[in-house]
Amino acid sequence: MVLKVTHKVIIGFAIILLLLLFSSISSVGILSDIKMATAKVDNFALPLQGYANNVQKQLLKQAKLEALIVTQSTVSAIENIEQNFAQQNLLLIKNSQLITKILVSFPAIENLSHFTCTYNAYTQSVALMFTYKKAQLTETIQLNEQQKILYNILDEASAILGDLSFLEDTQNQRQIERIIGSASQIEGYLFNLTDATKAILTINSIEEVSMAQHDIDFGLDNITQLLTFLSRLGEDYDTGGLIDQFIDEFTRSKSMLRSDNNIFILKISQLEHRDLFNKAYQNSEQHITGASDDIDIFLQILDKNLAQLQADIFDNVEQGNIETLAVFIVLFVVGAGIAAITIRTMIGPLTGINKVLAQIAKGDLSRQLTVRSDDEYGELSKNVNLVVADLTALITNISNYTHLLNNAAEQSSNKTAQVTSALSLQQQTIMQATAQTDDLELSAENILNKATNAEQKMSDALAQSNKLENIAKLTNERMINLTTMLDNTSEVMAVLQQKSLDISSILDAIGSISAQTNLLALNAAIEAARAGESGRGFAVVADEVRLLASRTQEAANEIQVMIESLQSQTKKAVADIIQGENEANNCQEHTVELLAILSLIHQAIEEMHIMSQDISQSATQQNGLSNDIKQSIDAVVDLGLKSSDLSSSTLNYSKQVAELATKLDGAIGTFKVP
Repeated sequence: MVLKVTHKVIIGFAIILLLLLFSSISSVGILSDIKMATAKVDNFALPLQGYANNVQKQLLKQAKLEALIVTQSTVSAIENIEQNFAQQNLLLIKNSQLITKILVSFPAIENLSHFTCTYNAYTQSVALMFTYKKAQLTETIQLNEQQKILYNILDEASAILGDLSFLEDTQNQRQIERIIGSASQIEGYLFNLTDATKAILTINSIEEVSMAQHDIDFGLDNITQLLTFLSRLGEDYDTGGLIDQFIDEFTRSKSMLRSDNNIFILKISQLEHRDLFNKAYQNSEQHITGASDDIDIFLQILDKNLAQLQADIFDNVEQGNIETLAVFIVLFVVGAGIAAITIRTMIGPLTGINKVLAQIAKGDLSRQLTVRSDDEYGELSKNVNLVVADLTALITNISNYTHLLNNAAEQSSNKTAQVTSALSLQQQTIMQATAQTDDLELSAENILNKATNAEQKMSDALAQSNKLENIAKLTNERMINLTTMLDNTSEVMAVLQQKSLDISSILDAIGSISAQTNLLALNAAIEAARAGESGRGFAVVADEVRLLASRTQEAANEIQVMIESLQSQTKKAVADIIQGENEANNCQEHTVELLAILSLIHQAIEEMHIMSQDISQSATQQNGLSNDIKQSIDAVVDLGLKSSDLSSSTLNYSKQVAELATKLDGAIGTFKVP
C-alpha cells in the first residue's frame, strides 16, 4: 500500500488527537475531584458554618433579651420581650435542625445533642423568669393599689379623729376632754399604723414582713381597746356620729389588713417570686454560658473541618497543575516531531514543482514536470503537464482569432464614422426646431400671463363691486333709519316747545303770586309800624317775606328769559330737523338710483370676468400644447445626442478593440510554444 500525503497527515493528527484525548480525560478526572471537594465545601461545610453562626447570633440575642427582663417594670414590656425571645427561639431551633440534617453527611463531627440539652434547660429557666417576673410585677401593682386604698382609709380616719379634737361644749367640758384625750391616743397609734403600711412596700425580706405584720397587729389591738373606751364615752355624749364614722373606717382598714389576700400575703408572695426569679436567672446564666461554650466548640470543629476540605481542594489543584504540565510537555514534543516529519515530506516535492511552474509563468510552455510518485504530488505533476498542453493549444487559437478581430475592428471603425457624420447633421436640424419651439413657448407664456393678470384684475373689480354694492345697501338702510330718527326728533321738539309754553304760563302765575306776596308783606310792614315796639318782630318777618318775594320775582323773570331763549332755539331746531329730513329723503332716493347703477356695473363685470376666464383657459391650453411640443423636441434632441454619443463611443470602442487586438498579438508572441 502506497502512503499518500493525506494518509501521513491523518496519522500525525490522529496521534495528536489521542494525546489530547488522554490529556482531556486526565483533566476531567482532576476537575471532577476538585468539583466534588468544592461541592462538599459549598453544600455542606459553608452552610454548616453559616447555620452555626446564626445559632450563635440568636443565642446572643436571647441572652440580651434575658438581661432586659431584670430592668423592665411593666407586664406589657415583659410580654414583648417574651414574644421576641420566642421568635428567636424558633429561628434557633430551625437552624439547629438544618445543622442536624447536614451532619448526616459528616459522621466524624459530633452532633448538637449536648448543646440541645443545655439550650432546653436555658429556655426552661428563661420561661420561669418570665413567669416569676410577671407574677412579681402583678403583685407589685396589687400591693400598691391596696396600700393606696388603705392609706386613704387611714387618712380619712385620722381626719375624723381631728374633728373629734375640735369638739367644744362648756357644759360638758370634762367629757369632751376625755373624748379628745382618747382620740389623741388613737391618733398616735393610727399614725404609726399608716407609717408601717407604707414601710411594707420597701421591705426586702420575709422576716421583716412578719415583724411588720406583728407590729401592725399589735397596733390594731391597742386601737381596738382604746376604741372600746371611746365608744363608751360616745354613749354618754353625742359627738354627731363622728365616733361611729371612725369605727366604720377603722373596721374597713382592719378587715383589709387581715383579709385572705391582704398586703402582707401579697408582699410575701412578691418576695418569694423575686427570689425564684433570681434563682432562675442564675440558672439561665449558667445554661447560656454552657450553650455558648458548646456552640463555640462546634464552630471550632467546623473550622478545622473546613480548613481540611480547603487543603484537599488545594492539593487536587496542585496535582492537576503538575499532570497538565506533564501532558503539555509530551504533547509539545510529539507534535513538534510529527510536524517536522510532515513538513519535510511535503516541502521536497513542492520545491521541484515550484521551479517548473516559475518557468511556465515566464512564458516557457516547452517545460514538462517529471512524475516520480503515485501520491498527490505525482497527480499534481500530471495535471500541470495537462494544463501546459491545453495552454499551448489555447494560445495558438487566440493568435489566429486576434488577426481576424483586428480586420473586423477596422471595418467597424469606418462604418461608425459614417453614422456619426449623419447624426451630427440630424442634431443641427433638431436644434433649429428647438429654438423655434422656445420662441413659441415664450409667446404662449406671455399670453398666459397677461390673461391671468386680466382675470385677476376682473376678480378684484368684481370683489370691489360687491363691496361697493354692500356699502350702498348699508347706506340706504342707515338713511332710512336717519329719516325715522329725524321724524321722532321733530315730534319730541314739538312736545318740548309745548312744555316750554306751559312753563311760561306757570312762571306768569308765580310772578302774580310773588307780586301779591310783596303787597301783603308791605301791608304787614305798615301794620307792624303801627303796632310800635310790639310789632317790631313781625316787621322783620314782613321784610324777609318781601325780600323773598322780590327774589322769587327775579328768579321767575330769569327763568322766563331762559324759556323764551329755549323756545326760539327749539323752533330753529325743528326747522333744521325738517330740512335734514328732506335732505335725508333726497339722499335715500339717490342711494336707490346708485344701487340700480351698481347692479348693472356688477353684471357687466361678471360677464367680463367669465370672458377673461375663457381667455385664460385657452391661453393655458395653448401653453400646455407648446410645452408638449417642446418636450417632444427635447426628447428627440436627447435621443440624437445619445445616438451621437453612442456612435462616438462605438467608434472609440472599435479603435480600442483594434489596439487591444494588436497588443494581444504582441502578448501572444511572448509565449514560447513548441
